[in-house]
Amino acid sequence: MYTVRGGYDTNERAESREQRVKTDRAVGVGLGNGEDWGVDRVIDRGYRGVEDFLPVRDFLSELRGLLPPGQSWDVRRWDGSNCHTVEIGLDAERTARTHLWEHGGRIVAVAMAEGGTVVHPHVHPEWMHLFNEVVVWSENAGRIAGDEISHLLVWDQDAVARAVATERGYVETTTSEYFRAARFGEWPIAESVLPGGYELRSVRNDPTDHQRVADIVNAAFGRTMHVEEDHRALVQNSPSYRAD
Repeated sequence: MYTVRGGYDTNERAESREQRVKTDRAVGVGLGNGEDWGVDRVIDRGYRGVEDFLPVRDFLSELRGLLPPGQSWDVRRWDGSNCHTVEIGLDAERTARTHLWEHGGRIVAVAMAEGGTVVHPHVHPEWMHLFNEVVVWSENAGRIAGDEISHLLVWDQDAVARAVATERGYVETTTSEYFRAARFGEWPIAESVLPGGYELRSVRNDPTDHQRVADIVNAAFGRTMHVEEDHRALVQNSPSYRAD
């Protein structure tokens, strides 16, 4: 379900970080404030562009095996955010709304966005005490961008996200994204029969096919922004694509 919240407190991020300090100290994570707890500290930092593209992608792949379907982005969604241009990277708005949390050089949480007011916190299950801080950071990034409201996708089985949403004053709405997941190998996939006049083939790496795919995406999402160059760049840049 989507939950929604309006209004921001500029002191909330500092309070959230203070709470993280207390929690990390309780679990033995040093924060570089002069106290030596014998382990590396958690740091948070901005997105560094192309050098972070694959590390974040690997983090999403890791989460796919740890979280229920739908609670983290499919890597293709991340590819789509980065690979529709000749040079791999997020646009300026998405870069400003993307943030990483690391421990010992390992990514443990990422705040992500696709534009608009929906925040997408991704947190490793072993570091869920960071979830509130990731949400707060995302809300503040939205406030800086001019958002007056924030939306957060919460699954019924996600107790941590539900608790954070409730505590922060989110209220349930009647709309949501929809996900369908099928695990290959659990049942046979029926052989499809194409209607007369149709053929099934791989997309050719030529302007005509790239434009056709762009036209389909525009029609499916009610857009006009996608053009041949977008899909050509995606096919060439995204690790999700390979030549037959």
